[in-house]
Amino acid sequence: MACRTKPTALHTIPRASTDIQPDVVAGSLGVSKSRQNINPNTAAKPSWRMPAFRESVLFAARPVMMICTANSNAARMHHASPDCSVVCGFSVSMPLQQVVELGSLTKAAETLGLTQSGVSHAIHSLESEFGFSLLSRSRSGVKLTDNGERVLRYIRDMLLVQEQLKQEVALINGIEVGTIRIGTFTSISVQWLPGIIRQFLSQHPNIEVRLFEGDYHEIEEWLLKGEIDLGFVSLPTMDSFHIIPLRQDRMLCIMPPDHSLAQENFVSYSQLADESFIMPKEGSDYDVRRVLGKGRIKPPVPFQTADDYAIIAMVENGLGISILPEMILQGRTNKVVALELEDQSFRSLGIALNTSKSSTPATQKLIRTAKEWLTSWQPMPQTGFKHPWRKTD
Repeated sequence: MACRTKPTALHTIPRASTDIQPDVVAGSLGVSKSRQNINPNTAAKPSWRMPAFRESVLFAARPVMMICTANSNAARMHHASPDCSVVCGFSVSMPLQQVVELGSLTKAAETLGLTQSGVSHAIHSLESEFGFSLLSRSRSGVKLTDNGERVLRYIRDMLLVQEQLKQEVALINGIEVGTIRIGTFTSISVQWLPGIIRQFLSQHPNIEVRLFEGDYHEIEEWLLKGEIDLGFVSLPTMDSFHIIPLRQDRMLCIMPPDHSLAQENFVSYSQLADESFIMPKEGSDYDVRRVLGKGRIKPPVPFQTADDYAIIAMVENGLGISILPEMILQGRTNKVVALELEDQSFRSLGIALNTSKSSTPATQKLIRTAKEWLTSWQPMPQTGFKHPWRKTD
């Protein structure tokens, strides 16, 4: 599984409606036409005190706002509540979060549909308002200053509330909009998410889905920081999360077809104790280490890798054996034999939510879709798997 210290969007699944286009953007910051006639001389003049902060949070959003009006529903929302676009559009805080997540002004500008100078100006506006620098710039990229680290979590909380408000106002006006950020790992991304997302977008075509892939630990960290809305996890996980259990997934021992244990119907832990074992790297090894701990064995580990399919390839080439979740092996032509363990070990999969942050309406709808889709999902067969034989009394 890919390991990242910061969540990087692997995929953004666009809204199904492709005829939605933003208004023509004016100026370096992308000021929408509908907002160009704002007279700055008549606007409230904020001081440095708390009202100034409120002004920068809500109303300074205007310079970097994009309002979609080509779609009749979007136009209805805009005209029904003109002031909503001020609160629900991109605020000057959004570019900062994107720069931090992507590590680049250029990439952040591309993601937001703005110019690089527009993103720089938005961040400079925040720095001027706060009275200190938020980012340090070097040849290697940009990163948060110490002060930037202190305020970022509040900015993320603010953007989450902003997203919730945008979705709620849209629902009141009979429209579905929003973005869902999902933390996922390899087997979920391959086996479950394509079907779940397809069904979800067929029912909610105007909601955008973004995927962030990492290991278990990274997904937990992203949830704690509010960088994703929900995360697929292996249970148990942190007590502070709200957990929605989904399915169990068998843990299987894999080995080359010519291995001495390949003819067995199942394997005992004692048989694995001295075998060369290919271990997933830290962060991806939770399930495997839990299984080995149950068996009270510590086999020699000559190799470690973060990629599940690299583990399979190494086993195919006789470099050792391993234990992997069944979902990793499904639907593949693997040149390995997969056997159940003596205690029929499995991992429990579920969805985790940060209980300290309210879920958006779009997030709740995706969870319902996932649970519904999984009621009819069945594991795909994989080559080399032996159904266990049990001696009966």
